[in-house]
Amino acid sequence: MDKVRYGLVEKGKGPIPREGDKVFIGGVEVGYITSGTFSPTLNTAIAQAYIRPQQAFPGFYYDVILRRGVKVRARLVDFPFIKS
Repeated sequence: MDKVRYGLVEKGKGPIPREGDKVFIGGVEVGYITSGTFSPTLNTAIAQAYIRPQQAFPGFYYDVILRRGVKVRARLVDFPFIKS
């Protein structure tokens, strides 16, 4: 299996990650976003992404580079998206 699906919860309020945006950790590309939206329950952006299993660390923060060149920070979580 090449990649596994995880959730990302954005740190703070910022632009929403969208399909095709790239996910990085330590400057290394480790996956890509498959969908993203705003969660009114969590009051922040959430996204689903495929991440390489050997580079998936739930609870760690990842950089998501949006197509516009904007970088946002997001925490890797398992499903479902819930308040913690």
